[in-house]
Amino acid sequence: MSTATQSVALRKSKTRNIKAAQKKHKVQRATVSLSTDSAAIVERFKAATGLSTSRAIEELIRRSEPRKPRIKMVNGLAVFDVELEGGTITTEDIRKLEDRPW
Repeated sequence: MSTATQSVALRKSKTRNIKAAQKKHKVQRATVSLSTDSAAIVERFKAATGLSTSRAIEELIRRSEPRKPRIKMVNGLAVFDVELEGGTITTEDIRKLEDRPW
């Protein structure tokens, strides 16, 4: 196989891999026009986080979405509404934490 043929085959393979990854993660490519101040916000965010431009814009969009309030009132008491990864907190869990040094 000649070098030119190998190069074309490699490019086609890379293109297929990129398209497959985009399809898997449902990535949609778009061209975005930003005002000067919006572009400056994205650049500052990129510098602070080390993200790419696409990821920085994506993160900023996600952060702008309204979130469910984290504090709710239950029987007149303010309670933090926190999602637990492991389920419920038991008295035993609390005692273990109380015994641990800060």
